[in-house]
Amino acid sequence: MAKLRRVTAKLFILITGVEDLRQVRQAHVSMFRDNLHQLPKSRGKGTHDGVMTWASVMAHAKNLPPAQVRLAISTINRHLDVFGQILARAEEDGIPLDPKVKPKKFRLREKKRSRDKWSAPIGWCSLNVDAWWAFGPSAFCFLAPLDGSRGRCGA
Repeated sequence: MAKLRRVTAKLFILITGVEDLRQVRQAHVSMFRDNLHQLPKSRGKGTHDGVMTWASVMAHAKNLPPAQVRLAISTINRHLDVFGQILARAEEDGIPLDPKVKPKKFRLREKKRSRDKWSAPIGWCSLNVDAWWAFGPSAFCFLAPLDGSRGRCGA
């Protein structure tokens, strides 16, 4: 969790240029969220990423195919949540902050609900899926052998 806080703080500084939490305003959080959409998905995975300026990050993103540029909504929301935790900790430590700054207000909505994203692993039959939804993970599951016969297993 500490690494995620460091990464989020570095990203916020890189995007907004604000290093002092006392100077953070809602406009900075909005700029942070909007610019996270433009980050390449590979940001932070390379050895040279730590020394890149924002202009070089954006230049790199423009050369990538569109499928490799936009961060997932859950990743953006995670960064906003972690930034909110950073601000809450600073406030607990007695650092005066702007009370109007609320990173959670900038969370993005997913197009699908989490439960609608789930799909059965490869090799599961509809009987397994129905049993999973009806009983949850239990010691009794149904196998779908290649010959089509049903069998019980003690998973």
